[in-house]
Amino acid sequence: HDSPLCSSSPRLIVVPQRMPENYLKLVSGFRSEGRIPVLTWGRPYDSASIWRSSQPKVGFSGASCPQDEMMLDSLATASTNGENILRIIDCRPRANAVANRATGHGYESSANYTSSRLVFMNIGNVHVMRDSLAKLVQLCTSPSAQDTQWLQRVE
Repeated sequence: HDSPLCSSSPRLIVVPQRMPENYLKLVSGFRSEGRIPVLTWGRPYDSASIWRSSQPKVGFSGASCPQDEMMLDSLATASTNGENILRIIDCRPRANAVANRATGHGYESSANYTSSRLVFMNIGNVHVMRDSLAKLVQLCTSPSAQDTQWLQRVE
């Protein structure tokens, strides 16, 4: 597909072959910031892949989008490993995803995404991640860490 659906999507995107082009705008409208699933990595010999997207706009009403469900189902069946299951990895804690329903967002329901399995990773928000990274950098660059020569052992 050769036109960005949102300002942060690449100019060229890969979409499942069975996905009609006019459905992409509907999927974009159902995803936060219009960010449809975008291929970020693919393995050619068995079609295993990693896709990235934003959260769906399900809200408290449990809104759905058949075109979004079709796209994720197409991703599940695209792999030739015979599993036909799409693992949706939501990095947020489940409580945060549930709370986002109050803002009209949320997460994929297993009732609507039958070829998918949703897993929450319980990673804190960007501020928690930034603080964690700062602590890691501080640890790795401290004189005591350099004295151990741990990085040379890893390399």
